[in-house]
Amino acid sequence: MPTGVALVTGSAQGIGRAISLRLAEDGFDVAVNDISKNQQVLEALAEEIKAKGRKSCVVCADVAKEAEVKEMVAKVVEDLGGLDVMVANAGICFMTGSIMETTEKDLDSHLDVNLKGVFFCYKYAAIQMIAQGRGGRILGASSAAGQIVRNADVGMSKKRGLEVGTVASKIVARSALGYEGKPEDVASLVSYLSSKEAHFITGQTILGFEKIQSMAPTEAYCCQCLILATHVVTGAPRSPSQPLVIPPSEYSSKLYSGKVVTGFSPFHCYDGFKPHRSE
Repeated sequence: MPTGVALVTGSAQGIGRAISLRLAEDGFDVAVNDISKNQQVLEALAEEIKAKGRKSCVVCADVAKEAEVKEMVAKVVEDLGGLDVMVANAGICFMTGSIMETTEKDLDSHLDVNLKGVFFCYKYAAIQMIAQGRGGRILGASSAAGQIVRNADVGMSKKRGLEVGTVASKIVARSALGYEGKPEDVASLVSYLSSKEAHFITGQTILGFEKIQSMAPTEAYCCQCLILATHVVTGAPRSPSQPLVIPPSEYSSKLYSGKVVTGFSPFHCYDGFKPHRSE
């Protein structure tokens, strides 16, 4: 018997692709989504899912456009018979340089996909799941999802039997553990959160990875960084078990020679980090 129907946005590559394949292995029928230029890639992915014995359908849509998200959910229901898991994975990150160099167009593009896109996915997934009357699970995987989930949980989880959560997983890089995280590692986390065993977890943000990376020791770097009442961990540990930790009050005006400084928060993981050379 199938576990249910899952929809994964932004599934043409990377984490989204890995999640789609893992959920198929778990017994879900999986709808795969991305923008129209990636249709051929999605069709190939759908064939891989079918080869695992599951049903699949391709739904090309721009999650930043509400009408397209509404139609996307409707097509998934029509083709696969319902919707039990929504993984709002689609997101973009192409800002370069510092915040001073970020244009209004850059900002609008990020907000459209990473904020509005997640919101629209949550909205129409919730409407469908409530109509079905069998509950469901809504997972976000973008930095904006961590903020949306705090409000979405109140309106959906507590009264409607839906579980809402966030996987802060956009940054997958070499860490102080000496291990390079892979999309499949994040997919394993999503697999658990999509399962019945995770029924008691809702309204939470779970950090998949932190980016802690060393740079050349003779160069100075600074970065744009989001700090929410937490600390900064640099990529140059004093020892393998003692990374250098800097309070927020001390970090902002300093340059750290030979280190990349990155911030993280208990609510979401900042996926727009781009170090730049400080002259």
